[in-house]
Amino acid sequence: MLGGQSSNPKRDSIVLFSQLFFPQVVIGIGLSAAINAVPGITLDINSAANLGVIIGFATPILGILAMVYAPCIAEKVNHHIIEPIVEKVKGCFSSKEA
Repeated sequence: MLGGQSSNPKRDSIVLFSQLFFPQVVIGIGLSAAINAVPGITLDINSAANLGVIIGFATPILGILAMVYAPCIAEKVNHHIIEPIVEKVKGCFSSKEA
């Protein structure tokens, strides 16, 4: 059960992964079919289906990795880029004009 407490976290992980995996496979197969519809690009049905499976399998894994590493990256960006800019802007507007 995704919304509440469950006694089996391993089962919940499998359910969550399957809910992320199968829609992405369908989206990947749809993208492959769209590529197949473009004139000049020829893919047989096997390569289109394989490409869809690869997209469907990689997307949830990459999404999980992004969720894990995004806070660390955001903290570094904030510390090294945003904070110095904010300090410079504060310095420009805090001049003493009395």
